[in-house]
Amino acid sequence: MKVDNVSITETPALSEQDVTKYKSLIDFDEQDAKLLKAHSKVIKDKLDSLVEQFYKHQLTVPEIAVVITFNDRLPFLKQAMAQYIMELFAGQYGVDYVNRRLEIGRAHEGLGVETKFYLASFFQLEMVLQQTMNDVKDTALKNALHKVLQFDVQIAMDDFVEGLISKVKIAQRELENYAEGLEVVVTERTRQLHELSRKDELTELFNRHGMVENLQRELANAARYTESLSFVNFTLNDYRPLVEKKGLAIGDVVLNQIGHDIKSQVREADVACRVADDEFCIIMPRTLSSEAEAICLRLIEMFKKDNQHDLSLSIGIATTGPDEVTETDVFIKQAEDLMREASKQAGFNICLAQPA
Repeated sequence: MKVDNVSITETPALSEQDVTKYKSLIDFDEQDAKLLKAHSKVIKDKLDSLVEQFYKHQLTVPEIAVVITFNDRLPFLKQAMAQYIMELFAGQYGVDYVNRRLEIGRAHEGLGVETKFYLASFFQLEMVLQQTMNDVKDTALKNALHKVLQFDVQIAMDDFVEGLISKVKIAQRELENYAEGLEVVVTERTRQLHELSRKDELTELFNRHGMVENLQRELANAARYTESLSFVNFTLNDYRPLVEKKGLAIGDVVLNQIGHDIKSQVREADVACRVADDEFCIIMPRTLSSEAEAICLRLIEMFKKDNQHDLSLSIGIATTGPDEVTETDVFIKQAEDLMREASKQAGFNICLAQPA
């Protein structure tokens, strides 16, 4: 299942008995449901204003604003919130209602919304809705609203805790398996730690240390098998001014996006790396400069589609082999020099050199 292009793992639906138990714990009954439904017309008349007030506040929280504005999600989320609010006052709080709440919670988890922000949004939503009841003297209606929102929080937290318990059980089973083959496990964990030490935590691409290690290996292979090897070095122009203006959170979103674009364009044998804040490399075994250029052009086109901040790429492509293979340090400097040459002109530029 997908919500706004976010994959959501399906889990078994709750039973009517489960739902009844949830309600009884907070004394949520049919009278509460009737009171909420009777107020639905008032809510419907003010729905657009309520949604705008809610997201006006949400956009003041930087961590939430980054998530809800990325990839133009806000219109979709506003529409979903309007539907959610009307369901709060629909008077129907059975199995279908609960399972829709679970889908919404898992969608927020898939979007990367931390639990603390998700729970805080319930409080903010209640404040917005309570404002429509300032003239209502019936405190039972206000209590009913509080109950139904607590009902939703209870559902979300139970699902969250069950997810944590499931992860713990998986970890316990893994530990039991470790005991059966400790030597194998230690070897594998050592390999993983070695790999992690060579990976960029944010983009999951290789870091500079990993880039050098992989490049040395591929240069040795190129010399051994008399093959060509291309090395792409590029920088994300105007990234640092963007971070200074809009903050690291926005910068991280951009870096994640370019990392995703790189992974989608490189081939299985290629090695993608992030070697500085705004600098990336791609090692391309058995690749001529013209072939590397074609891949870079596709990367540029993909980046342009996702580019929301008028950033551009300056790309240098160095190629060595098949007859003679350049040494690692010299090869890296060639690509860096070509990248700097490309950056002398504004916009997207590629500078490449044929092997000597």
